[in-house]
Amino acid sequence: MSVLATQRLPMIGIVGAGLLGTGIATQFARRGYPTRLMDTDPNAPARINAQVASILDELTQWNALGPDDRSNAKQYLSIHSDLQSMASCDLVI
Repeated sequence: MSVLATQRLPMIGIVGAGLLGTGIATQFARRGYPTRLMDTDPNAPARINAQVASILDELTQWNALGPDDRSNAKQYLSIHSDLQSMASCDLVI
C-alpha cells in the first residue's frame, strides 16, 4: 500500500462558483479530493451541475479524462450556499 493511500486527502473549499471557481473545483474533485464549492446564488446548483457536465464532456473529447474521473467529480464535489461550510476545509481558494 502506498503512503498516499493511507493519508487523508485535504478538504478543498472554493468560494464562488463562476466559470473559474467551478473549473478549479471540478479539477480537484475529479482527482479524488473532497471539494466544497460555495455560492450564495439560489440558482447555483443547477448552473454548477451543467458547467461540471460541460467541463467533463470537453475533457472526454480531448481524451484527457480517465475512467474514474467523471464519477470522482460527482462523488467528491459538494455544493454549498453558506460561507460557514468552508470552516472545516484545509485549503480555501
